[in-house]
Amino acid sequence: MKIRVLLLSDVKGLGKKGEIKEVSRGYADNFLFRQHLAVEATPAVIAEAQAREEARKRREQKEREAARELASRIATLRLTIRKPAGEAGRLFGAVTAKDVEDALKKFGITVNKKNISFASPIKVVGPASARIDLGFGIHQEVAIDVVREGD
Repeated sequence: MKIRVLLLSDVKGLGKKGEIKEVSRGYADNFLFRQHLAVEATPAVIAEAQAREEARKRREQKEREAARELASRIATLRLTIRKPAGEAGRLFGAVTAKDVEDALKKFGITVNKKNISFASPIKVVGPASARIDLGFGIHQEVAIDVVREGD
């Protein structure tokens, strides 16, 4: 005899969390239910799962829109980062993701430094850029002016 279940967790060889699967009654009773991996897919459970999925999709869409808006805002910025440098314009060190994170905070933009990357290390005074990963496959370049401290 078969029974329909809603998976509460990913189950290897069966399916992903939130999917409705048809399995044998014994498998459901002896494994899935005992391990709290699934519940019986009654009409009420299915309706609740669908409502949760729709809410998740709406929330994800809002977050994606916010990331797009943030990307367009970052595209208009030009950050100025002051670092100690020698006479030839060579920095004592390099511009770091933390420097870019701090510069963005001055504009009211919070981005985790782990999401900031550089094509190559920035070790000289002058124009440069950094790439910011905003999630959902959205990336944005930000222009940077590296200035010698004291100038």
